[in-house]
Amino acid sequence: MRTVSLMDTVGDRLLTMANTTTTGIRKRITVVSAGADSVARIHPAVDERAVHGFDPWRRSEHAVTAATGPPRPITGIEKSTGQVVEIDPADIISVPLHDADGKTIGVLFPSKPKDVQNFVPWASMRDRTSDEYIRPAYERIPASRSAAATYYLGPFIDAPWAREVRRTGIPPIYVIAHANSRSYTVRVPTKSSLEIMYLDGPSHSGAIAVNPYVLRAMEGNEFGTLVPVSCSPAREHGSSTGQFAAEYLINEAEMDRNIHLPTGLMFPGWDEASGQSWLGAETVVTETGLHLPQFDSYWGSPFASEDRP
Repeated sequence: MRTVSLMDTVGDRLLTMANTTTTGIRKRITVVSAGADSVARIHPAVDERAVHGFDPWRRSEHAVTAATGPPRPITGIEKSTGQVVEIDPADIISVPLHDADGKTIGVLFPSKPKDVQNFVPWASMRDRTSDEYIRPAYERIPASRSAAATYYLGPFIDAPWAREVRRTGIPPIYVIAHANSRSYTVRVPTKSSLEIMYLDGPSHSGAIAVNPYVLRAMEGNEFGTLVPVSCSPAREHGSSTGQFAAEYLINEAEMDRNIHLPTGLMFPGWDEASGQSWLGAETVVTETGLHLPQFDSYWGSPFASEDRP
């Protein structure tokens, strides 16, 4: 049995993935973290063809639909200056996520140079288990207060969106962006550089609602579930970035969809050899043994009563 370890380069988190029996694993297994200021990886082995030839830094041309109309400006905080600025959603860097057959299933908002290589292959694996299952990621008790956090992945369990996917046969729409409980992180090109911007829930949702790759994924999927793969946007229940994002999408953008927002860290990973990908979700266990929910679900679909676990 081999153990896979990786270091979160900013958050100083050590993640340990056990129960791996394949050989040559360091060339084929990739695990990443979707935190707002961190990404961790193990020697990603990526076929560049997996990114479908898209330039991740080009400007998006948003589709105009009867539902959304033309994109409206949103606001964000510019990292370099701390100032609130107005942003055209079409200027936010985005990259389509495709399945193994090339069908658009969502969008990545990259904010780090390696994000495309880290996340696009995850979506394109033939056996994308996250369509129906998640793997709980449990934090081990550190030996001391100064010790780095360690996690291990548990067995597959049903995702909150599993019943809907099984009912419809249509996979979720994935939206990947680095985040925390306060903001989402995106990149916007300026005259001189690519600027990091921090968006609150409604602003990020405003960008999602008019993104051409999201709209493409929604074609033929009128009420399909939305799964944002971001770290901890719903950690603070009742006042989180995730809650405001979900409420905007359902109430303002009129998306009649179920939306499942992570309460903790997310660890997408894949095995290049087997063609399988998975989604690890931080799981908190109380002193009494109760497993707290990994997602805060908002049931906006007219079929929500059939889809609840």
